[in-house]
Amino acid sequence: MARMSVTWKDREVHEKLVRHLSDGLTKTALVVENDIRDSFGDSGQTPAGFRGSGKKWRESNRSQPWEPPHVQTGHLKRSIGHDKPAELMRRVGSGVGNKESVGYGVYLEFGTSRMLPRPWLRPAIWRNRDTFRHIISEPLR
Repeated sequence: MARMSVTWKDREVHEKLVRHLSDGLTKTALVVENDIRDSFGDSGQTPAGFRGSGKKWRESNRSQPWEPPHVQTGHLKRSIGHDKPAELMRRVGSGVGNKESVGYGVYLEFGTSRMLPRPWLRPAIWRNRDTFRHIISEPLR
């Protein structure tokens, strides 16, 4: 009679899968972080045609509701980062990682009673959803 043996390497498979998912989550966090920064556009340097504090320029450079915020000081754009609070978790946003938070990012994202939203985080996640699926499912093919 023939003998048959099966070796189940569940621990190795589990560790490899967790390592792949962790790497994939880091890649997707970087994709979102870069997409957010790109959606803000160029820096908010006052053009040469405007004198003084640049107040006229800032007023003319306001973003429209439901568009990503325009860069005026660059503080929000510089505050975007990501971190790894747990093996299979990544956070992306203002003040995440070693970045200093700017308090107004949440007001731009969701709006206030006096201002309609200028979302910057949720649209970046939505635009990149197919990229996430591709990165995460890559080794499963």
